[in-house]
Amino acid sequence: MSDSNRQNSNSSPKGKPLGNRDQALIASARAGDLQAINELMASYQKRVFGVCYRMVSNYDDAADLTQETLIRVLTNLDRFDGRAAFSTWVVRIAMNMSLTHLRKERRRRKTFVPTGSDSGGKGASAGHLHLENAQSREPEQEAGVEHSERARVLSPCLSEVGDEYRALIVLRDVQGLGYREICEVLELPIGTVKSRLFRARLALRKSVDRMEGTSSPDEDAPTSQDQPTSSHQAESTSEQPRQNQA
Repeated sequence: MSDSNRQNSNSSPKGKPLGNRDQALIASARAGDLQAINELMASYQKRVFGVCYRMVSNYDDAADLTQETLIRVLTNLDRFDGRAAFSTWVVRIAMNMSLTHLRKERRRRKTFVPTGSDSGGKGASAGHLHLENAQSREPEQEAGVEHSERARVLSPCLSEVGDEYRALIVLRDVQGLGYREICEVLELPIGTVKSRLFRARLALRKSVDRMEGTSSPDEDAPTSQDQPTSSHQAESTSEQPRQNQA
């Protein structure tokens, strides 16, 4: 391993050193150590699954995305330059993969519209049942996410607030990332993150209240349609993980 690569794996130009364990694992994985590769992937599998599952609300899709994310992490280890925490870099890849999946699913659904369905009746109940079944199959402790009862309420509501708001809520309120980490994951200014998170929480509260029958249909709160359309956001969610910017 070159001196420059060793420096990138051990420290950050911003003075955010990696943990000793991650330092050693990343250095060994870059050198092709199979045991280190397996250990590094296993150490982030739970967190990656938690991000993917909260974003796509489907166990099988989340499992596939977890595997794809870990493969992407492994094949791009040399691109990790240490300017952000390694865990933040991994979460960014998981989030990008999840957002790409959601966009593809949305396009796929537009090409197939079932006849005789009623979004306010039977179809809605089936959708909620599917989410609950997925939740019951989720390895809750392994994913490291919130308790199952709260998750059963939030899963369908998160699906209603839109991808951008959902990403903010998952990163901040489920995964517990700090504002600066969220900025690095979504590549947004901190002021934008804070303002959109505020609106995301309002949108989620409106969805929860509506599900529980405690809100008025005319209640003035932001929904997924209120989300800003950002070309920068679309660029930041490409499947190929980017090198962190200084």
